[in-house]
Amino acid sequence: RLFGIGWLLVALLFAAGIMSRESGIRDAQNRVLIVCRTIDSYYNSTAASRRDVWWLKTAPAPSSESFAFMESRRKMMARLIESSAVASPRLKRINERFGQVGIGLLVNGEPRRIRPVGSPPTDPTNQVNICVVPEDGEKTKGFSVTLWNSTRELMIIPAITCPDSVFKAIIYHELGHACRHNSLDGNPVYPFKSDEYAAEEVEMHELGGEILDSESKGAYQARIREILGRTRAAKSFDQALCGLTRDDLAYFDALFGTDKMEVPSFQLTSQCLLGVGFAYCDERHLGMKGKIEVYKWFGKYVSSLPIE
Repeated sequence: RLFGIGWLLVALLFAAGIMSRESGIRDAQNRVLIVCRTIDSYYNSTAASRRDVWWLKTAPAPSSESFAFMESRRKMMARLIESSAVASPRLKRINERFGQVGIGLLVNGEPRRIRPVGSPPTDPTNQVNICVVPEDGEKTKGFSVTLWNSTRELMIIPAITCPDSVFKAIIYHELGHACRHNSLDGNPVYPFKSDEYAAEEVEMHELGGEILDSESKGAYQARIREILGRTRAAKSFDQALCGLTRDDLAYFDALFGTDKMEVPSFQLTSQCLLGVGFAYCDERHLGMKGKIEVYKWFGKYVSSLPIE
């Protein structure tokens, strides 16, 4: 009889464990819904007032005028990259690695150099090549966000007007990838969604956060700390993210001037969400392992929203 009671207790504990796990899964799913609904509600309520402005509608025909125009944009990008005031070892390494900026166009999915015939060759050892996508190119090829193409060793940038501070954060994120993935410094291939892949993304998003905090004179991180302060009892990063409100998203938009834009705002919101998750990990001393979990959660649950 006692033997039978013992097995009954084991069965009850096992069932309780299953119920607890199922309850935990439901709770996690509810937290995902809370975060996603906050973001979705915010962008639905502000969609009518958002419109991206493209500074290049279509690829210009080769001419001295088109070269002068693109050269002015190249110099502007180079000045912005050089003007970052962040005293970061990571930023220093990037600036030392890439001393020059080259510019081109993405035409029908293929990069095209922009420079007059007879121009002296550039030094490829310290130059980053930026390939601009005009509006009609984005519509046909779908390039709406900035990315580093390690195969062709160039940065692809949509010609969308973007506030300087957000542009710097985006550019340095991709320059960080460029330092890791090129023919001179080595080009390691990390499987998509692997821990190594996620760890590199964590590092680049943290670099972007450093730049945004510097550009806003500390207001960026102050707001993140305020969000975490509302959820001190949180036992997981997604619980902490449930403290994010539409007012927070509006605050970040207004702080960096993306409140009337689409793509720059979506990219900023991605950065802010991850920033909250990473800051939670720092407060709980969860290290890179915790931050990788945050990044993978973001990729799994939030990337279906317009912010990716």
